Amino acid sequence: SDSALTGPVILFILAAAFLEEVAFRGLILHGFVRAWGNIRRGLIQSILVSSLLFSSIHLLDFLSGRPLLDVLLQSLQAFFLGIFLAVLVLRSKSIYPATFFHVIWNLAGYLSFGSKGIEPAPSTWLLLSLVMLPIAVLGMYQLRDWRPDGPSVPSTVEYRRLV
Repeated sequence: SDSALTGPVILFILAAAFLEEVAFRGLILHGFVRAWGNIRRGLIQSILVSSLLFSSIHLLDFLSGRPLLDVLLQSLQAFFLGIFLAVLVLRSKSIYPATFFHVIWNLAGYLSFGSKGIEPAPSTWLLLSLVMLPIAVLGMYQLRDWRPDGPSVPSTVEYRRLV
């Protein structure tokens, strides 16, 4: 409600989304794909494990005093979001489309809840998880016929140039 905080809040949302994408899709997903290979099984493992790590970081919200059910449902929603974002990065060979989607998702959450000073109820996190499930399935579906013609993630040199 304080208009003086609008700029810093938006800057925080932008920075958080960008840094999470660099960490989870740029570094972690990239590392798993290099370790497990650019084949279907390696890609699926990389997507699922990086998404699991992305969702697990959201479990730290429990330390802030949030109810466990809320935190678990938020982590479930983050897992599904992580799957979609990982596929988006692999298909686009860039973290920028995922960062854009992540910023929009966080901004929508802030405008829906944070700016009003309310905490989402467990039913809200469950609904968000159910919304993200088809998006995650759509992301995995995008890999069904995909045959990467080269590296699915940028090389280290290209990655440094991207960020």
